[in-house]
Amino acid sequence: CQFVIPDGVTLTIEPGTVVKSFDTGVTVAAGGVLTAVGTGEAPVVFTDWRDDTVGGDTNGDGNDSTPENGSADAILLGQSEGSWQQTSQQVTLTHVNMRYVNPVTSYNYDNRSSKLAQVRITDSRFVAQDDVPGDPHASITCQDATVTGSTFTGVALNLSYCDADLSNNTFEHADVHVSHSPDLSGIDLSGDAANTFTGTPARRTLTTFKSMVPAGTTW
Repeated sequence: CQFVIPDGVTLTIEPGTVVKSFDTGVTVAAGGVLTAVGTGEAPVVFTDWRDDTVGGDTNGDGNDSTPENGSADAILLGQSEGSWQQTSQQVTLTHVNMRYVNPVTSYNYDNRSSKLAQVRITDSRFVAQDDVPGDPHASITCQDATVTGSTFTGVALNLSYCDADLSNNTFEHADVHVSHSPDLSGIDLSGDAANTFTGTPARRTLTTFKSMVPAGTTW
């Protein structure tokens, strides 16, 4: 069963809520709005449906199954009904913890599908569990992406066609890839708002592809 937020509908997820994904947890269709705002004491949690450590034994099999990293999507930016267009979604995540799952996945990966889509992530944690198979990642195609004060541990961040603002984040064994960005100057690499990269050199990288620093700006 797929849970879809259609055009013109807003879903607000309250603090302390646990959302478990079998394949895709929440699909935000074109024009849909998802707001998940937890607190430091009661974050919103997205995880694999086999994760018994939060929300109980959802699949009722005791210890017979275990979660895998990257086996499910927490949030999918989906297309509008009868079309490939992925437009005007708004996703806001504040004090959200995600484990095992791919945090945000885009239905399409080109600029035609990303008009007006916005993703805002603040004070959240995205974690791939040690000694568990799989390689989770966030792959976001949108017009505006803002990620601040968050931690990515073993979870790569891929941004496409986004006007990206990244500040005060920590990337632990997690690389960042930005492609076709119209403006890289919002990605802070120095100063008080600088992003921090730690871990092995192979997973401590920021790579860019066909992206720009506009005239008159400094990066």
